[in-house]
Formats: sequence, C-alpha cells, structure tokens
Amino acid sequence: MKLVSQENALKYYQWGKNCEGWTMVDEPDLTVKVEAMPAGTEEVLHYHAYAQQFFFHSERKCGIRSRRQDHHRQGKTRYPYSPQ
Repeated sequence: MKLVSQENALKYYQWGKNCEGWTMVDEPDLTVKVEAMPAGTEEVLHYHAYAQQFFFHSERKCGIRSRRQDHHRQGKTRYPYSPQ
C-alpha cells in the first residue's frame, strides 16, 4: 500500500482566487481531494448532479452560507443536488 500526501499527489491544481487542490485518489467510483482556501476566499454556490461529497475542516474557521462557525476537525456530507 502506497501512502499519499500533498507531496506525491496524483494531481495538483489551482482554482478560484489563490485556492489550491490535490487529487489523492482518482478511481471510477471514488475521488479524494484535499483543497486549501486561504482566508478571505470563497467558493461559488453550485450543485453536483451525481457526486456525493464529504467536506472535512482540518483547521481554522470557515463560513458556510454566511454563518461564520468553528468547524475545526469536523466534517459534513453533501449529497447530489444539494447546495455547496
């Protein structure tokens, strides 16, 4: 079994305004990504038709739909067609 980290990720990409991402697993039935969003950045509200996603907040505070909350070390599942 090979350990995967940001240093040896399958893919590195940039998105939004100064945001970064790393694809750790990319299989037909599972994709795992790590994304970093610097303070003051935000994602555009959008929907996914098929993807079920799990967001894990590893550090700091984040605002979810204008509610600033501390989600340190917590996660949330988003199902297809639910707002991101």
